[in-house]
Amino acid sequence: LEDIDYNFSVMSKYPTNIRDNDWPTISFTVDAYEGVELLISPGQVFADSGAVFYVNAKLIDVTDFMGVHLDVSYDNSFMHLVNYALESDSTDFLLQSSGQLINFIENDTENGRFQLDLGVAGGAVTGVSGTGNIVRLIFEHIGPIGQSIISISSESTVRDVNNNSVIEHIFSGVVSIW
Repeated sequence: LEDIDYNFSVMSKYPTNIRDNDWPTISFTVDAYEGVELLISPGQVFADSGAVFYVNAKLIDVTDFMGVHLDVSYDNSFMHLVNYALESDSTDFLLQSSGQLINFIENDTENGRFQLDLGVAGGAVTGVSGTGNIVRLIFEHIGPIGQSIISISSESTVRDVNNNSVIEHIFSGVVSIW
């Protein structure tokens, strides 16, 4: 499980097929790692052969974030990067400081590599704090049935307002095709 909040309800039905509508709700938080995380979310993707699926590059527990260098690689004989986008929820997360987003993207589909340099310019000096998505990567499965990794390189870095590297954990993702 990823380091996020979870909520679920437990449905019940009596042996007489009468459903109980007063379902208990269970909430819990997973916080297995302390410090700033950069990860592929969801960490495990299950998709049908030939299907389109997406993952997010996500930051968890950043404080005074001002920029990221993201270097993602994938097996381009297994999946094809169809598109990418900064989403509205990532924009909300990244624009907490009222700054402007500046980004440089290199999408090398021939070699299965996606690089993003993203920074928050201007705005409050405190930077951005919290948890949120940076970019959505939309893939299409094109290879054999099986598993493959979407890897975040150790060259990736997250920087704060003082230009210090604050990344403590990097987690790649796994794609399982049925």
